[in-house]
Amino acid sequence: MMDSRRQHPERSQPAPPRVVFWRGGSAWVGGIGEASAHAHHAIQVCMGLERPLRVRGNGEPWLELAGAIITPGCVHALDTRGAPSAVLFLAPESRQGRQLLRSLGDAGLHPAPADWVHSNSPWLHASLRERWTEEVLAGRCRRALAELSGMTCEELDVEPRIQAVINWLEARGFARVTLGEAAATAGLSSERFRHLFVAQMGIPFRSYLLWARVQAATRAGITGSTWTQAAQEAGFADSAHLSRTFRRVFGLNPSMLSMPASWKE
Repeated sequence: MMDSRRQHPERSQPAPPRVVFWRGGSAWVGGIGEASAHAHHAIQVCMGLERPLRVRGNGEPWLELAGAIITPGCVHALDTRGAPSAVLFLAPESRQGRQLLRSLGDAGLHPAPADWVHSNSPWLHASLRERWTEEVLAGRCRRALAELSGMTCEELDVEPRIQAVINWLEARGFARVTLGEAAATAGLSSERFRHLFVAQMGIPFRSYLLWARVQAATRAGITGSTWTQAAQEAGFADSAHLSRTFRRVFGLNPSMLSMPASWKE
């Protein structure tokens, strides 16, 4: 197969993306570059800010799209062709996430509505030039996802015992815990907790915890911690372990997220 860089001579080395987080989602805006085949827990919404991006499902031909919506667990690869882009992640267990998945119907890779992309790409591009604060950028991204899902409520909508476990995990920084410890926090047997968690979250507990730990380490790594510190605080053995997991989850290397200190809040 021809190398994608040779297919696109206009490609340049992108600057690191800006990454912001909120409960139930995150946004990566800027130079995403190329992401090899991977899958993750979140719904992914991506768009090119200057030109269409290239995306494909597992083993499928490349598609050139203004924007795409990728459902949880869908193996996919992404190529932004060296141009600024935006990738928004939305928790599928949120009300917005559930509504968006219902509206899509089928799992897999879907083109994003063209009018939604065209109305949101200009201000996302402006956020890079104007260096918006984390609060402002996250707020605009959350409203954009609300518009896409057709809902405004952004709180997680899960069974109270599972919500208690999520709150407990957040308080611990998503450090490594056992299934039995989580089940005890929920007041359930391990087997009952295992089934209830999958029913509520749509993903096994260990898979969810891995995703959450990668997210926690990413946030720590771009807000001042070294990658070694970020890895250890999130329960990874070392930065190499985090890097391997990050590549498996996002198809990228975490070093691409290093950005100028002036961009850190």
